[in-house]
Amino acid sequence: MGWLRDRIRNWLGVNPQQNKLRKPFDNRLWFINDDEQIRKAKLQEYLIWYSGDSDELLNYYTKGNFREFNTEPIFNRNKKDYFWSVASTEEKIKRSHSGVPRAIVETIVNAIGNPFFSTQEKATEERIANIIKETNLYDVINQEQMPLTLVTGAGAYKINVDTNLSNKPIVTFYDARNVRFDVISRRIVGVKFIDYYQKENKAYALTDHRYLDEGVSYIEYKLYRLKPGQNKDEWENSAEEVALDTLEETAELQDMEFVGLGYMLAVPSVFFKDNIYEG
Repeated sequence: MGWLRDRIRNWLGVNPQQNKLRKPFDNRLWFINDDEQIRKAKLQEYLIWYSGDSDELLNYYTKGNFREFNTEPIFNRNKKDYFWSVASTEEKIKRSHSGVPRAIVETIVNAIGNPFFSTQEKATEERIANIIKETNLYDVINQEQMPLTLVTGAGAYKINVDTNLSNKPIVTFYDARNVRFDVISRRIVGVKFIDYYQKENKAYALTDHRYLDEGVSYIEYKLYRLKPGQNKDEWENSAEEVALDTLEETAELQDMEFVGLGYMLAVPSVFFKDNIYEG
């Protein structure tokens, strides 16, 4: 029976040890071919529900019926009976969305309000106030960080310095779709940011890895060329690494290390523990 079970798993493409963050032979993965693809599809679904756009919802479930629900038929069998999934196969039917999920999220964000920054040094407090004003940090917090963390479950701030633009730090927020965490003993010790580029009908992904090691803060860049037909949800296990100077936008990037800084130039944003996708 054990041999037969393993043969069936192999035939289905099931690999119970795909995610090293979980226990080996996790029963949850028995009928899942690609756990990471499911996670990314869920994030996209959450964001579309949050947007409240009926056309986007219909497009997502139409695509799901053609692709995602077939590649993971056992995991997605419940979604095939969703109203939006069934309705996507009908022609003469009006489909509209109330927008309640977005209203809930925005009500929570508005109730929380702006954070308060303070320090005992007046000069530092003035500098922080100037940074907040110049980077529109409150808008980023209220319109990106808090709602997108509630919707996708996680995210992170990337902190850069570009003296061509400003003499103050530039703060950019990335949601869970374009962020990967390095986790050791349930602590986030590194953050990898992902940006996408297109040149001459070829797609590229840039990873910007920020992490801390023995008090030294590191930034490491890598550029990958996606294979023809791959989309940004499929490239991470098979894309080819290429030189940074392949693209004009990434040619001047250099790995950096900051001795004695004591913290990484990235700030994770996680409000609630995810009991399924640990780490």
